[in-house]
Amino acid sequence: GNEQLAAGDNWALFRKGETLQFVLYYFCRYNREKGYHINMVNRNEPYAAFPIYPRMNMQFHINSLPAGLYTIRTWKVGRTGGSVYDKWVEIGRPPILSVQEKGYLEAVSQPKYYTRQMVWDSNSVLCETLEQHDVVLLELDRQK
Repeated sequence: GNEQLAAGDNWALFRKGETLQFVLYYFCRYNREKGYHINMVNRNEPYAAFPIYPRMNMQFHINSLPAGLYTIRTWKVGRTGGSVYDKWVEIGRPPILSVQEKGYLEAVSQPKYYTRQMVWDSNSVLCETLEQHDVVLLELDRQK
């Protein structure tokens, strides 16, 4: 969206016309205490350099949102889908990509997408769960 309405730890809220957009993220730094350096990351388990944290459960109460039926569209990029980095690791981390490998990575590295509908009232809560390294875009559109 072109108008930022609010922001907090690991999230920002925007407006794009009549649509509300949440950007959510679960950023993790690599573990300096274990002596890892980003160039020393294990070839077979690149996430070993990161501490393990539990899932992040995010909840949003939007008091100013008019009651009604909303469509919620979700795009998610993370280790379980949409991450070109993870697919690149999966195919063996080739230092130079062939045309076929580039095509494959472009085809399989699309964000996960799902949609749902929700009846919103003054007691409603928008919930989303993130795994480490996830980035999520949520769009809320009121049905007319």
